[in-house]
Amino acid sequence: MARSLQYLEGILTQNKFLSSSSLSPPDILVGFPLLSLPSQILSSFPYLSTWLENVKQETKPWADQIVGVGEPTATKEKKDGKSKKAKTDGGKKQTEPKATARKLRILCIHGYRQNGKTFRDKLGSFR
Repeated sequence: MARSLQYLEGILTQNKFLSSSSLSPPDILVGFPLLSLPSQILSSFPYLSTWLENVKQETKPWADQIVGVGEPTATKEKKDGKSKKAKTDGGKKQTEPKATARKLRILCIHGYRQNGKTFRDKLGSFR
């Protein structure tokens, strides 16, 4: 892990982003999993920390869901002491749609001389 972060740090000393002068898909694909790293690990990599902050700012709506900055609506309702499940308007009940965060799903396809079982075993804790 440390070698990978050091490699990224080397790339980011030359460029503001990974593959171009602005935010691109590789920045998002590489940056999102790293957003959940503790700040103690990132403190020794100043360019990497700056880059992750840029990725987080550019992709604010998605980054909040991954890092967990945004609270679920149920928690907010408990803190406010008000329920937002149903509102009454002249005797008619209106329900608000529930906002749920979706899990990130990645499709992994096994290779030519593998089958689903062996590939699953190789992935192990990555799942």
